[in-house]
Amino acid sequence: MTPAEMLPLHADARATSRMSAAYVPEALHDRAVHEQARRRLAQGRSLVEELVRQAIADGYIGPGHDPATETNLLLALNGFTP
Repeated sequence: MTPAEMLPLHADARATSRMSAAYVPEALHDRAVHEQARRRLAQGRSLVEELVRQAIADGYIGPGHDPATETNLLLALNGFTP
C-alpha cells in the first residue's frame, strides 16, 4: 500500500473517515475519554502529515506543497478542524 492509498482520496475512504469521526463526539462527555480522544486525534493528525510528507517524496503531491497545510486541508475536507 502506498501512502496515497491511505489518504481519503476516494469515496470509500472518505465514508470510513466520516463514520469514524462521528463516534468521537459521543465519547467527549467523559473527561478521561476526552483526553484519550484528544491524544489519539493528535496522533492521527501526525500520521496523516507523515503520509503527506511521504506522498510528496514519492511524487504523488507536488514538491512545492507544505505538508502541514496539506494535512490541515485534508482533515478539513473530512470534517476535522486543524
